[in-house]
Amino acid sequence: MAVGRRHSNPLRAVARLLLLIPWTVVLYVAFLIRRLGLRRREDLLRVAPAWAGLWARGTARLMGVRIAHEPLPPRGVLLCPNHLGYADVLALAATLPCFFVSRADAADWPLIGRLIRASEQVLVSRRRHRDLKTNTSSLIAERLRCGQSVSVFLEGTSTGGDRLLPFLPALLQPAIDTGADIVPVGLRWEAEAAGMTVADDVAYWGDHRFPTHFSRLLGLPGCRVTIRFGSPISTRGRDRKELAREVRRQVQRLVFARIDPKRTRRAGRSESGGKPPHSV
Repeated sequence: MAVGRRHSNPLRAVARLLLLIPWTVVLYVAFLIRRLGLRRREDLLRVAPAWAGLWARGTARLMGVRIAHEPLPPRGVLLCPNHLGYADVLALAATLPCFFVSRADAADWPLIGRLIRASEQVLVSRRRHRDLKTNTSSLIAERLRCGQSVSVFLEGTSTGGDRLLPFLPALLQPAIDTGADIVPVGLRWEAEAAGMTVADDVAYWGDHRFPTHFSRLLGLPGCRVTIRFGSPISTRGRDRKELAREVRRQVQRLVFARIDPKRTRRAGRSESGGKPPHSV
């Protein structure tokens, strides 16, 4: 535990959890019922991210997460954001319908893991390198061919938000194979309460463990994230290593450049170093 982390209010955490559990269960059951009427794989891939987005918007409100974003990109693109942890997934899912490439053990997280599996997220095991090259790539390509967007965290792990790690090019290959555009995404988190910091209280990295981190976050005051989308980058005839460098440069600019408040809007109004870090 880092020294100086903001005190988490246990009463606030319990109150939010008591709201979050029934909200999650109701959405989970409703989605399972909705799945029964879907005959085609394409229909499931169209409906799943919309339901996940509904859950994410409600959950963000319950957790006091305020989201602002710039104009949304087109659908059917590979989204490449910077990565601070599972809060990035919540913010992006609440903002636009998309799938996520997540670590396989996230599906074992209490309660939320069932939603991850039911909503057809792409799960990848880091212990199986071949899985990354074959099964994961094919699942991403399937979603892109169906006109759905997929978000991949090319840093391969999360940070405290003060830097951007090198981008790994392997997960860009499905976009090249399908001809889908790549959209750089910059997420800038802000801790609004006194004594609360992004690195210590919002980011999921370093020595954090999910149950402890999540329970602390539930008890903390709200935070804010601004999401900026870069211009789509064509993948036709491109080398993935070159693409990775170009995407990283754009994400770096989106994350650390000054934000124009006139270009951002609240999500929901416009749309119905040290120990090995973590990745979602």
